[in-house]
Amino acid sequence: MGFHFVNSASGGVSASIDLGLYVIESLAGPDVTRVIQEKMDYPYYRVGQIGDMYGV
Repeated sequence: MGFHFVNSASGGVSASIDLGLYVIESLAGPDVTRVIQEKMDYPYYRVGQIGDMYGV
């Protein structure tokens, strides 16, 4: 039997914002994500904690 891994990266009302920032961080890195996050004035996403976002 094979394994299927799902990376849970968003949830709640602002799921699309969190997911978008997660994808940006995955592709472009934390520095780019911080710039975008500051321009959006969205302090809720924790940059640099991919994989630890939900206690994983």
